[in-house]
Amino acid sequence: MFGRKERAARREAMELPTRSDAIYSVLENGIKRMQREGVDRCVMHVQPLDGDFEGGFFEKLSYYPEGILTNPEKQMTKDKKSYAAWSLITGDVGGMINYRQPSIEQSERRILKTAFVPWDEKYVNKYVILEGENGLNAFARGAAEDGATGEEIENGINSGIKDYHSKTIELMDKAGVYKWLESRPNRYIAPDDPHLIFEG
Repeated sequence: MFGRKERAARREAMELPTRSDAIYSVLENGIKRMQREGVDRCVMHVQPLDGDFEGGFFEKLSYYPEGILTNPEKQMTKDKKSYAAWSLITGDVGGMINYRQPSIEQSERRILKTAFVPWDEKYVNKYVILEGENGLNAFARGAAEDGATGEEIENGINSGIKDYHSKTIELMDKAGVYKWLESRPNRYIAPDDPHLIFEG
C-alpha cells in the first residue's frame, strides 16, 4: 500500500526519543545501583568483531588485567577473537583508570596478527569514552537508533553486576581471604554467604 514505508519511518522517528529516554533512565539507575554495591565497572555487552589487527598506525593502550576480565571477555580471548565491550563505569576503576564522572566505555580489542610490534600482548586496544550526562545521553540515543530497548540494556547491566560480584568472590577466594577469615574466631564468612551476592 502506498505510503506504508513512510508511515513506518515516521512512527519509528516518533518512538526514538521515548526509547532513548528509557535507556538513559536505565543507565542512571544502573549507576546508582553500582555505587550502592561497590561496583566500579559493569560490562553490559561483549560482541565479536570481524577482522584482526594487521598493521598500520597504532598506540599502545593498556587494558584491564586478565584476572579481572569478565567471563564473556575471557571466552573471546580463549577463542582468540577480536571483540568489542561496552561498560558502564562509575568513575575510578580500581585505581587503574580514572574518569571524572560516570561514563560509558566502548573498547575495541583486535587480535594482533603481525610479529612487528614493540610489546608482547595479544591485542591492540582502542577506546571511546562517553563521559558524564552528555555521554550517557549520546549512548542512549545511539542505542535507541540501533533498535535497543531499555529492557535489553537493563538485562545487560544486571548480568554485568552479577558477573562483577562473582568475579570479586573468586578473586578473594584465590587470594586466600576466606582461609584467613576462617582462622580468626567468629569472623569466618563462607564464599557462598548470601550477603556477598548482590541481586535485584
